[in-house]
Amino acid sequence: MSRPHALELPEILSLISQHLTHKDLYACVQVSRSFHLAFSPHLWSTVLVQPPRYPKRCFQFSSQQAITRYKHLIQGLHLLDVFPHNYLTAFEYTLQELHVSTLHNVLYDTGVFKGTLRQILKTISMNANSLRYLKLTVIIPDQSVDKNKEVWETLTHCRDVKTLEIASLSLSLHEVRHFWEICGIDYGGGNGTEHSLHSTASLPQRSVALKNCPMDEWPDDLCDDESFTLPFITSLRFTSQGLRNRVRMSSYTQGRLMRRCINLRSVQWFSGDERANVLRAERWNHQGKGTADWFFAGLLGDISEGPERYWKAVENMEGDVDSATGAWWPYLDTIDFAFKPISDVTCARLLRRLYRLETLRWKNPLLNRLSMEELFRERAPFQSTQDPARPSLLLSPPRLAATTSLPQRLCTTLKNLDLSGCHHVPSDDIHRVLESCPVLEEFRAEVVNMSNILRRPEWVCRGIRILSIGITFVDPSSSAAVTAATAAAAAASSTTTTSTTPDPPSTSATATIPTTATIKELEWAVFTRLSQLYRIKSFVLAAWHVPTDAQILQMKLGYGLELLSGWGGSIETLLFSYPKAQNMVMDDIQWILDHWPTLKAIIGRLLNADEDIDKEIKKALTNRGVKLEYPYVV
Repeated sequence: MSRPHALELPEILSLISQHLTHKDLYACVQVSRSFHLAFSPHLWSTVLVQPPRYPKRCFQFSSQQAITRYKHLIQGLHLLDVFPHNYLTAFEYTLQELHVSTLHNVLYDTGVFKGTLRQILKTISMNANSLRYLKLTVIIPDQSVDKNKEVWETLTHCRDVKTLEIASLSLSLHEVRHFWEICGIDYGGGNGTEHSLHSTASLPQRSVALKNCPMDEWPDDLCDDESFTLPFITSLRFTSQGLRNRVRMSSYTQGRLMRRCINLRSVQWFSGDERANVLRAERWNHQGKGTADWFFAGLLGDISEGPERYWKAVENMEGDVDSATGAWWPYLDTIDFAFKPISDVTCARLLRRLYRLETLRWKNPLLNRLSMEELFRERAPFQSTQDPARPSLLLSPPRLAATTSLPQRLCTTLKNLDLSGCHHVPSDDIHRVLESCPVLEEFRAEVVNMSNILRRPEWVCRGIRILSIGITFVDPSSSAAVTAATAAAAAASSTTTTSTTPDPPSTSATATIPTTATIKELEWAVFTRLSQLYRIKSFVLAAWHVPTDAQILQMKLGYGLELLSGWGGSIETLLFSYPKAQNMVMDDIQWILDHWPTLKAIIGRLLNADEDIDKEIKKALTNRGVKLEYPYVV
């Protein structure tokens, strides 16, 4: 038998390339020319050029001859930490993506920065009509504003760029202001359909990021001009990470910036590491107001009156959400804030100016009933009447067409709601979320009482995937609390719907103090609600603030655990985070392992007082491949 033919490297690569796409492979400068030529032409639509790890002399190596053959196919060019001059001068491209990241210390040391920057700008100008993605990292000099003028003038020709990111450590206030002016002119350069404001589907998907920009303050002439807007920005992210020793934009300025983004869809605000938080040195943090308060002062306050007048108005509102002016964001559907405590009125005022909401993460201990009411308040759907070519800042509720659809609520579109830490939110409002948000997929909240679950309507969020909630019960030793809970259960017994789940014990409630069996009956009713969540993947029985005399839901047989057999096709994680243990026994664990084959981890205090039972539980979980971890004590 003859030996099989030994394939050469080019032949092997050619066979591999038949099963790849251009996103699976990039070219690197350190490989040989035969490596490049072996691949099919369709793989060359995106090229990544980067140096090896060692040493610096490899930066002078050029593989431009290897890609010359396919230069007409290249649409994306990513030059990372190399001399871009070698690749930009070799031939002409028709690029849609350009990412240039240079080692600024190498460029300055070699004295070739000026020629490199000029060639980069030349490439941008040549591809201005085709570029859709442009990212420039540490290439802008910091000698003077005049030398940066050609950079901004070049960007004015890139009217179709959807993603623009400039990461520089030396942008001056004048340059940033000039950048906004250019982007404002740039908007509207396309056709009318692309930039139409009449439907969210046709809004331009543009992302603009200026990283590490040391802006002392926002220009007064731009802040006070209501006609100045930033309609091309659809996403904002404020963070203090990485800016510990640098001057940063004040929270008041951040708020004034956000109100200019009239087409905003997503906003995030993170304060970073509290131990080295630059927000401590916030220049606007005076008169006892926190940084988050000043953010909203710039966001919702009357610009012409200033922050001091704004706070006087807030203090005199006494819960009136509509008494002050503010911008409106009809397309904003994602709010991710990690704020310090702010007033409930201010939170409600922001929610009042929204028309649809999909994601709300707001860990604010002062969040209360006013803000929750805005989630359930009916409002008419938004229909823009402004000129798409001349967008303006909405300072009042937009006018609606004569014929509109039925009123809608923010809760009807809510998919992700995180209220962890909002311990002032009433239990009624937490349960109201479960019964009013039909498309809810993730929900994290504090404590909900058993009496609320029994007397409130059925849950509509049956497609929820992640549920983190603290379900508490009355203490059997408290006769007054037990009597009140059973009275609420008796009042709701007439409206309780039938279920296909196994028949629970008798639920006849009396005015007398119930026995231990009656407490189990109440828990059984709660498990009936939980059994309707057919798509749940993670169930977290936890809360930050739990009453000391409260009894926690017991995930045990005889209490209603057997009703959750329908979770077997989806549940992956079960977590308990309470000082009080669940005290699960081996029968409970064995039932879970038999009925929940998709379970991957159990996190909680399952340790039993009996050491033999404890060892048996650990052994059973280990044999079935289920992780057992112990969380922190909340």
